[in-house]
Amino acid sequence: MPDRVPHTSSRVERHPERVELEARRLQLRTDLATALDEWYELQHKVIPELRAEYDRHFRDLEVGIQSEALRCADLARREELFRTKLERGEKISEHTARLVHEMVEREFAKLRERLQNLAEKDRRKRERRRRRLAKQELRELPGIYREIVKKLHPDATDNSADFSKYWQRAQQAYQTRNLARLKSIYDIVCGGGKDTDEAPADLDLLREEVNALQRRVDYEARKNAKLKTEEPLAWREDLYRDEWIDEHKKGLQAEIDAKKDEAERRYQFLQSILGDDWEARWKEYCKTPEAQERRAFDEDFMKNSYFGGR
Repeated sequence: MPDRVPHTSSRVERHPERVELEARRLQLRTDLATALDEWYELQHKVIPELRAEYDRHFRDLEVGIQSEALRCADLARREELFRTKLERGEKISEHTARLVHEMVEREFAKLRERLQNLAEKDRRKRERRRRRLAKQELRELPGIYREIVKKLHPDATDNSADFSKYWQRAQQAYQTRNLARLKSIYDIVCGGGKDTDEAPADLDLLREEVNALQRRVDYEARKNAKLKTEEPLAWREDLYRDEWIDEHKKGLQAEIDAKKDEAERRYQFLQSILGDDWEARWKEYCKTPEAQERRAFDEDFMKNSYFGGR
C-alpha cells in the first residue's frame, strides 16, 4: 500500500469577518480623508469668500439695522418712563426731564457694561475649559503630532501628495492645540497604527479600530453638516443669484424702515410733552460743567458705595 502523501495547501483561508472589517477600515479611512478635506475647503475657502460676498452686498444695511435698533430701544425707554410719570399725575418740568434722561443714560451704560461682563464671563468659561483640556493635550498632542510628522516627513515617504495636503494642516492643528482635528489627521495619515498598516492580529482590536474610525467619521460629518446649516453657508447658492440679493436687500431695508417708523412714533410722543427741541436741549445740557460734575459724582457713588459693590 503506497504511503499517503500529506495534503498541503498554499492558500490559507482568512476569517470572513476579518476580510469584512479590513475592507470597512479602508473605506472609513477614505471617508475620513474626504470629510476632512471638505472641512478645510469650507473653513478656509468657501466661508471667507461667502462672508466677503455678503458684506459686499449687505454690510451697510446690517449696520443700519443695528443703529436703528439701538435708537429705538433708547427712545422706548424714555417714553416708558415719561408715560409712567404722566399716569401718576406728575408734572414734567425741565428738572424732571433731566432726571429721566440721566436715568436712561445710566441704564444704557449698565446695559453696555452687562454685555461686556457677559463677554468676559464667556471668555473665562472658555479659559476654564482650555485649562481642563490642557492636561489631556499635554499628554496626547505631542505624541500624536510626532507620529504624523514621522509619516509625512519627506525623508520618510515618497507620497508628495499626502505631504502637501496634510503637512500644513497638521502644523495648524498642533499650533492651535486642536486635538480632535489632529486625531483625524492621524487616523488618515498613520492608519490607526504606529508602525504598520497591517491589521491587528487580534480580531477584537481590529473591531475596536474600525469602531473608533467610524466615530471619527461621524464626528467630522456632523461638524460639516452643522456648518452647512449656518450662515453664511446657508446662503451658498443664493448669494450669487440677483433675485435673492434684491429680495434680501428689500427685507433688510424693511427692517430698517420699521425701526425708523417706530423710533419716529416714540420721538413724536416725546416732542409732544417735552417740546420740539428736547433732544437738542438735552445734548447741550450734557456739555455743561453741571452735567459733567453730576455724571462724575454718580459714577463715583455707584463704584464706591455699598450698592455698587453688591
